Amino acid sequence: MRQQQTRDLFLYWNRLRGADKAPHRNSIEPSDIRTLLPGTFILQRQSDGTIEFRLAGTALCQQFGTELRGHAFQTLFHPRDRRMLLRLADQALTGDAITVLAIDGFSEGGERISYELLILPLASEEGGERALGSAVPSERPYWLGNDPIVEWKMRSVRIIDPEREPGLLSGRTEIKVPPIAPTKHAIQNMPIGRKIAHLTVLQGGRSD
Repeated sequence: MRQQQTRDLFLYWNRLRGADKAPHRNSIEPSDIRTLLPGTFILQRQSDGTIEFRLAGTALCQQFGTELRGHAFQTLFHPRDRRMLLRLADQALTGDAITVLAIDGFSEGGERISYELLILPLASEEGGERALGSAVPSERPYWLGNDPIVEWKMRSVRIIDPEREPGLLSGRTEIKVPPIAPTKHAIQNMPIGRKIAHLTVLQGGRSD
């Protein structure tokens, strides 16, 4: 986790859950994370299986130039990434793992900016699977918030099992996303891991 805001949200989530698999959604106090709220969001699975934004921070909405509440989560991503994204979001919604994505955002005017996206499981006794997350840009250029982001593309994925890998895992090596048509050299030097579509995913500490 490279961004301080990402680490801060993870630490808050980890403290709330204690010995549980995930904290209850009602245990989250917005005042406790008020400085993080502009870039945070809550996802919820609808009855038809769609994963939507239940809530989205003001900064995130401003960066996309629209209210994200009610939007399908995967529609923010390039079509090639959507199937993988839904699998990753599903792991968080069912409480199986934490997901950290390095992604690139592309604006309407052709600008590009890196984000770190975190998805954390939430427990709910009332049903309706939910997850807490954040999307933090690597910098704050003058155009961000005025030239809307129109698409995210994945660069790397980390899947973290909090039961087996406590702490921030800040020294963990990223698994780079290979190009859609990798060269022979890229294939030979690709890190060993499970290949899903165009992504190579290493599941840290998980045996299943």
